[in-house]
Amino acid sequence: MANLIVLNNNFKIWALSEAEDTVLIASYLKIKRYASKRYDEFREFEHWYFVKGSALPEKYLHLINSILLHRGLDAIKLHEGPASGYSYKRGPRKVRERARICSTLEGTS
Repeated sequence: MANLIVLNNNFKIWALSEAEDTVLIASYLKIKRYASKRYDEFREFEHWYFVKGSALPEKYLHLINSILLHRGLDAIKLHEGPASGYSYKRGPRKVRERARICSTLEGTS
């Protein structure tokens, strides 16, 4: 389960488990081609999530879910729970893990 971190009332981020990162990346791959051409904020998400290796801000989760629903796909549902060691990874370590997941998913499609 994801660990929801509330920095203030306007900024909430999700520290995702490996399974949740996998679900998010699988959904990302389904909408990537469509969304990256149409949404500047989607490109910001890509940088934040895949280049910086940061946790997932709530605003990007809402953006991805709205695009998924617009495309007739299922939204991502996260539930609060305790964080794992994987959830606390940040920066280059998280970037490598997400690249590995993305590569695995792209190889199976």
